[in-house]
Amino acid sequence: MVQVMNSGPNGYFYSLPIYSDRFCYVVDTSASMRGPRIESLDENMAMSVEQLLNKSKYNIVDFGGDVEIMETRGLTDDLRKGGARVKAWDLSLGTRSFCAIRQSLLFPGIDSIYFLSDGAPARDSVKNWQGITEGVMMLTRYMPIAVHCIDFDPKAGNQAYMINLAKYNEGRHESIEVGP
Repeated sequence: MVQVMNSGPNGYFYSLPIYSDRFCYVVDTSASMRGPRIESLDENMAMSVEQLLNKSKYNIVDFGGDVEIMETRGLTDDLRKGGARVKAWDLSLGTRSFCAIRQSLLFPGIDSIYFLSDGAPARDSVKNWQGITEGVMMLTRYMPIAVHCIDFDPKAGNQAYMINLAKYNEGRHESIEVGP
């Protein structure tokens, strides 16, 4: 029976298990991520993609001032593309969290998002966390998508909103303390 099945994760992003096999990483590559934060993201992202099980289909959307999509046609199972994307991203001014999440919701068949950021939205179409949480809830009301959140030691207010974004979208939350 499905209720008693014991199935392991398809991989991990930081310490969050990835139970989905159709998901998107949505990661902050804004200028505030420079130094130890981007180094931690690079290492964990590369390891996460490398260890995905073969049945996993994924995409990477990274954001700062621009929203960059690894695979514009949707989800892929090509693990080499993920490794190449990690090496290619640039840091930019702005934190377009909502635009990046909204973009990831457009991929057909996606059922989970792994969202990582170190701070509040800036230069975004939605300028505060409450608006982002409400907007994501509105966009996913007819197609439930779990939003798992990882924050890099942001201010307490940012952390609380990321906890709520995960909570109200059936996701998990994790705080990672990385650098200044």
